[in-house]
Amino acid sequence: MEKGSHQTAGLRWKTTFNYSQGDTERDMSFTLKCINIPLGSSVALSTDNPVGPMPPLVLKPVEVSTYPTFIVGVLVKVPAGYTCKISFELYSIVAPEAGSSVTCQAGYSTGIDSNIGPSRTIITASVTTEN
Repeated sequence: MEKGSHQTAGLRWKTTFNYSQGDTERDMSFTLKCINIPLGSSVALSTDNPVGPMPPLVLKPVEVSTYPTFIVGVLVKVPAGYTCKISFELYSIVAPEAGSSVTCQAGYSTGIDSNIGPSRTIITASVTTEN
């Protein structure tokens, strides 16, 4: 790159999927898991229906700071009956290598229950974009 020039990270991937909370309000974790994504890239999460979840279901662009695996997410209370389209994006100056991926997962923790043992995470949605 020439001295004084500046490159801007461009949108490399955008994946959108339908999400439905179902009939139970829950504290839900929405995570983005990056595999082999270049350091300095950014990932973000948004929805077409911001009304309902508290705090809002959004993750402004976050810089990928560890390699080969980077995980970031948000915890929100999602009301029963909530539906939306969730989008997750990857911004990068360089193209991700073959075998790279970004996965968006939604899930909740069962908590500790004497009948089922230690807490565990139940995944309710999982969508992956890969190169």
